[in-house]
Amino acid sequence: MKEYLHQLKVLSDQLTTCEASFSKDDLILYTLSGLPSVYRPFQTSIRTRSWHDPVSLEELHTFFVCEELSLADDISVKITIAFAANKSTPARQGRSTTAPN
Repeated sequence: MKEYLHQLKVLSDQLTTCEASFSKDDLILYTLSGLPSVYRPFQTSIRTRSWHDPVSLEELHTFFVCEELSLADDISVKITIAFAANKSTPARQGRSTTAPN
């Protein structure tokens, strides 16, 4: 995510240098549109909020960092649960899976 935000900052700076006309809202929408599908709920919440209370670029950056940490926690919890479930299931070595004749 850090790299993605950095690339967007570079692009924004280049557009500003070229005196291209774009708004902060355009940049935010472009940023949200480029995210992977795992960020879809995040995209929706930012877009919905933007209608009533526009998000600054600084806030967006903070929200991105928080969302990335949240997603990392979710993955960690899923791995832990899967590991615990796998460990608690006894191995069935030496047993046949076919029914007796």
